[in-house]
Amino acid sequence: MSFVCPNEATVIEADEHNTPKEQLYENLWFVDKASYDSCNIKNLQMVKLLKQCKDPSSLVFQSFVFNQYSPVSGGLQFNPGNNYYFIGKCIVLD
Repeated sequence: MSFVCPNEATVIEADEHNTPKEQLYENLWFVDKASYDSCNIKNLQMVKLLKQCKDPSSLVFQSFVFNQYSPVSGGLQFNPGNNYYFIGKCIVLD
């Protein structure tokens, strides 16, 4: 899975709140089903921030590979037959 941070070149239209392009930020969260269903990341024990985009003026991307085993301690592991949930949340930082 590839995750591309929003940046001024990739955001063509303004969002519904007319947020300026230079103030767009994106986070990618790995969450449990309850957090996914409610689109809620308040229970920080059940979610993990995978990617945080802080600079909308540069092109930043990251690829995630879904492996059953992680080569690093504490890395994500994905077992066949299980469901996994992700949330991308746009926030505006002042």
